[in-house]
Amino acid sequence: MDVLRILLDTDTAGDDTIAILMALRAKNAKLEALTINCGNIDFDQEVENALYTVEFAGMSGKVPVYPGARHPLLREWTTVEYIHGKDGMGNSFFPKARQRPERRHAVDAIVETVNSNPGEITLVEIAPMTNIAMALRKDPTIARKVKEFFFMGGTNQYLGNQTPAAEFNIWVDPEAAKVVLQSGMPTTMVGWEICMRYAVVGESEYREIETMRTKEAEFFIAVNRQVRKYHKRVRWVDATECPDSVTMSIV
Repeated sequence: MDVLRILLDTDTAGDDTIAILMALRAKNAKLEALTINCGNIDFDQEVENALYTVEFAGMSGKVPVYPGARHPLLREWTTVEYIHGKDGMGNSFFPKARQRPERRHAVDAIVETVNSNPGEITLVEIAPMTNIAMALRKDPTIARKVKEFFFMGGTNQYLGNQTPAAEFNIWVDPEAAKVVLQSGMPTTMVGWEICMRYAVVGESEYREIETMRTKEAEFFIAVNRQVRKYHKRVRWVDATECPDSVTMSIV
């Protein structure tokens, strides 16, 4: 069986962690590395969340975590702790992981990993595209060496989640998205409309998950707790979207 070699770029909050777990647990995949991009919450907390998720999966020390871009290419943006919680994990405040982040910058890690494994690496983007854009600017040749590029972002004939037209990952760094999407990499887009149609976990699904009583089920409920509260308060619905998880399932 062919093993899918994944390099995952993330702005690690609740749903990102579930996508990471999916990559770590898939029998036909190997998560080569995690690279961290600015996005959902405080950058350093994103790094800690990624490290904790790797440890939670029993893979501490086996998957390197590379900090990357702390800011978009050209503009400022607003983090969304009010949706994901102060820690981005539903205000769970998990303990600090034993594994520490790598010293190498995420951009260098992306370039070196792709160049060392031409035609083998599947890039998966579940964050703004700053890291990958910078990697392409550093070495444009990696575009033809990537096996495939999947990204969660944008929307097609559907309202955005940041403005009526904009989805968050593209909204944070549209200049980076332009660089990446014009690079020529073989690309699959998982737009916001896919999430809203096929990846909403509602009240009945939450009841099923709660009855499982596994550590994974408890983790899912915990990291989505604040998002669920936000939707109940603001949108009057007991549900959460899982855009990053559905992207990983498509990969």
